[in-house]
Amino acid sequence: MTAKTSESGRKVDGRRGGVRGAMTPARVTVLVLVVLALIFIFENTGETEIRLLIPLVTIPLWAALLAVGIIGALFGRSSCDGAADRSYAVGMPHPASRYLAESPRVGIRHFTYEDGGEFTARARESKELHQPWLFPPDGGAAYAAYAGRLIEDPTKAGFLVCAKDDGGGIAGFININNIVEGAFQSGALGYGAFAHAAGRGMMREGLDLVVGHAFGPMRLHRLEINVQPANAASVALARACGFRLEGFSPSMLFVDGAWRDHQRWAITAEMRA
Repeated sequence: MTAKTSESGRKVDGRRGGVRGAMTPARVTVLVLVVLALIFIFENTGETEIRLLIPLVTIPLWAALLAVGIIGALFGRSSCDGAADRSYAVGMPHPASRYLAESPRVGIRHFTYEDGGEFTARARESKELHQPWLFPPDGGAAYAAYAGRLIEDPTKAGFLVCAKDDGGGIAGFININNIVEGAFQSGALGYGAFAHAAGRGMMREGLDLVVGHAFGPMRLHRLEINVQPANAASVALARACGFRLEGFSPSMLFVDGAWRDHQRWAITAEMRA
């Protein structure tokens, strides 16, 4: 299923605050690196000679060092990407995690970059279940970009549903997108179960935990689910967790190459009281 597009806002779960465009740790890091790069260039303006097979090339020292650094970084990234995809084995035990909330069978926690190997392996296993409704990342680079948005973007919050009887293994995921504060205090939900956990009721427990977290620590008032009518499993999950059908929107979202009709389901804090 997919989430509705809405106006931008700020995340309110206590992890990050401030408006978009504020100085984040990532932006401060980039600024510091730029300053260090400029210092590096001006401190290494002398020339050096480098033999490239036969010809002898004379270039500024900073350019030679920079070229070596870039080549090393490219080889290192290629090796790390390959290792990340190979590092997870299905059934591998997980270290104990600190859950944001938990039920008897599952706990929810935020995404991390380190989850990439397991998440993408499960996504590849679950393509038949997910498509044509859902297209989670199934490769290292795609996961890094996907998780980065959920971690860094203040209008998003991503949660992994983890199975306690599987050592904390990932059973599915639930994301709150388009978080808006002010008078709206709302967000749009998107979710998916992985094939090994589908049909076991874990996503119902996980969604119930996420809704409670959204209406509790995150202080939201309303959550929406926009789902294609033919996606019976997603509709059933929304209904089972107490969401009410509020309407139908033709050609609402562009999914799998076409504009798709969606049902609009919603729940408010009062409905959970």
